[in-house]
Amino acid sequence: MDKILKLYKLTNSLIEEAEKATSSEDREEVIEKINTLLDEREVLLKEIKAPFSEEETKKGQEIIELDGRLQKMLAIIFFDLKKEMRSVKKQKSSNEKYVNPYQKLSGHDGMFMDSKN
Repeated sequence: MDKILKLYKLTNSLIEEAEKATSSEDREEVIEKINTLLDEREVLLKEIKAPFSEEETKKGQEIIELDGRLQKMLAIIFFDLKKEMRSVKKQKSSNEKYVNPYQKLSGHDGMFMDSKN
């Protein structure tokens, strides 16, 4: 029961950190903490073995529900990061075009020779 309670508390703290990540400016630190907590959770999940008592089964069901919620929150964070990365890449591209607008133009101009005989 001790490990399952630990897993339950760890899952709740992950949800709290995920909520911070969606609304905070220091997202990098929060994501680093989430990664650390996920690593701890992975180790703990490997240590938990059956058989389970009724209390452990109930807590396990709660953990599964919390895990579904956590997965949705992490997916939102991942989507926001991807969107922000695309935005930064687009902004960088636009800035380069503004600084040097003729960079992409071909240097080879055509030439027409009219010969009169």
